[in-house]
Amino acid sequence: VSSHTPSRNAAYLPACLPQVARRYSHFRSNHNALVGMFPGHRLPRLPPKQLLPAAASAAATATLVAERLVMLDAYLKQMLAVPDVYVGGCTQMLTFLGAYQGMQTSW
Repeated sequence: VSSHTPSRNAAYLPACLPQVARRYSHFRSNHNALVGMFPGHRLPRLPPKQLLPAAASAAATATLVAERLVMLDAYLKQMLAVPDVYVGGCTQMLTFLGAYQGMQTSW
């Protein structure tokens, strides 16, 4: 079973990561695909989806969205620290990031 250590693999990360505008369901689909592709790896956990209360104020909604962005950003950085996912040129991840135009997205 392979695992990752972000500090050991930090050199693999680009200096500037791209911005990815995706819905949570896209993150979940991508995560499930990567888990299926790398069954022997210990991949980072996808942060849970937090539902917005129907009566939430604009400030509460903005706070929850900001927290979700931070968690998903950390998740992507952890996922990209896994050598087979990032350095291995995984087309699933490259497509998710919008960096690989040769594949049709599955979501």
